[in-house]
Amino acid sequence: MNADDATANINSLDSLLVSEGLDIGDFITAIDAIAKIKARDLKKLDKEEAEERKKQKKISVDKELVYEPERMYLFTEIVE
Repeated sequence: MNADDATANINSLDSLLVSEGLDIGDFITAIDAIAKIKARDLKKLDKEEAEERKKQKKISVDKELVYEPERMYLFTEIVE
């Protein structure tokens, strides 16, 4: 992008803001809010993926009956 393109983009953005009755402060506030929402959503997604990976690591390999009347089983788990 050269200087002429950057100037044209700035002028177009300024015209759009003025036509909607907004100023640069409103634009910065909106962009900041969008960035915070995206960061929050990404953090939430990362947390959900970590929990899913944790669930997938546990594998029940064997079970053994340890107490007959109550049907209690002992499960052996492998955690990777």
